[in-house]
Amino acid sequence: MMNYIKDIAMKYMSTTGRAGRFEFWAVVFVAGVIVLAPTYILFAPDSKNADTYVNISSLIVAWPTMAAQVRRWHDRNKSASWLVLNVVPIIGTIWIIVELGFFAGVDLDGRCIIDMC
Repeated sequence: MMNYIKDIAMKYMSTTGRAGRFEFWAVVFVAGVIVLAPTYILFAPDSKNADTYVNISSLIVAWPTMAAQVRRWHDRNKSASWLVLNVVPIIGTIWIIVELGFFAGVDLDGRCIIDMC
């Protein structure tokens, strides 16, 4: 388990390679904690300061989150252009969660493989 976390930390800014479901969920969890937890601990959720913090912290975690998605799309044998789903409201988010979070990776021949985690 520690090796997976160490690998994630070493390549969190890289878009090359592949990422398993564990790595995808780990990045989503950490990004959620960075953005949401301090909002509810330090600020009233509907305050102006909370909005500012959420906007800034979302920008900070955007690249590592997209890099993990690109690696996960590669693991699903799809191109990084599937990132465009991030701008499709509701349906795009659901599609990303299902496709990247629950489906196993595939090899270059299109066959399902054992996940990397």
